[in-house]
Amino acid sequence: MRKNMKKLNWGKQIVKQILKQITEQISEQIDDIAESIYKKILSKEIKAAKVVKVMSDNRGMGTVEIILIIVVLIGLVIIFKTQITSVVQDIFSKITTKTGAI
Repeated sequence: MRKNMKKLNWGKQIVKQILKQITEQISEQIDDIAESIYKKILSKEIKAAKVVKVMSDNRGMGTVEIILIIVVLIGLVIIFKTQITSVVQDIFSKITTKTGAI
């Protein structure tokens, strides 16, 4: 009976050691996975911060606004070219007739 008890205690110790090793390995794997996830999240946060920084940077906005205004003006000139031409011709004809009268 004592031999059986010794064998049983010895078996318990082996099981405890095996479980301890398994627990340590799982703990290491969990740490590795957590570190990997943290790095991925940090990388995405850095990328998001860069996007926000670029989107909130308004140093070139004056240039963009001027270009848009010029584009709109060119578009209006193209659309109303005939009307603008006739108005300018009328103004110049009036100027030439008035200057001739003086």
